[in-house]
Amino acid sequence: MSEIKNVLIVCAANKTRSPAIAAFGRHFAEKYGVDVIIDSAAGVSHSYEKSVGKGGTHAAREAVGILGRMGLGDYISNHTSTLITQEMADNYDLILPVDTRVMDNLYHLGGLNGKCFGLKEYLGFEEPHLDIGDPHYREGMANDVYLPGIRRGTQAAYELAFTEFEFLADKLVKKIQNLGG
Repeated sequence: MSEIKNVLIVCAANKTRSPAIAAFGRHFAEKYGVDVIIDSAAGVSHSYEKSVGKGGTHAAREAVGILGRMGLGDYISNHTSTLITQEMADNYDLILPVDTRVMDNLYHLGGLNGKCFGLKEYLGFEEPHLDIGDPHYREGMANDVYLPGIRRGTQAAYELAFTEFEFLADKLVKKIQNLGG
């Protein structure tokens, strides 16, 4: 893969996981002096539409709150949820869905060969640990467990998730830096 200048992180609704990972990524790119644009988008249209239909066009308040407490609020405060389009896909060097469900929903887009990988797959993780869990709880979810003993939607789920998001974003930016980004 040639030099990476534009990265798109994709989650289901573009409210928590992808905007937070992108915010951490922008922070680390600035910190390490890496010339890369890191954005985020939604990849599952019904999740995005359900969110927007409820007036949810900004990052989840939990994401804004946690990043704000970490001193990174500027990286997410103006976020607006966006559904990925073919035009967007065409303009990014690297597209990184956060889980297999999101990845499966991107197959309708053309031109993804060689530039679309699961985020954890791209970073060298292997099965069965390729999905990045969603700490957010939505009414009617079949499974409200984030990890054993930790329920989705709790502060503990968000704090644990954001620790993972920060780690992955740091690893991503360092990989891009090593590739000459």
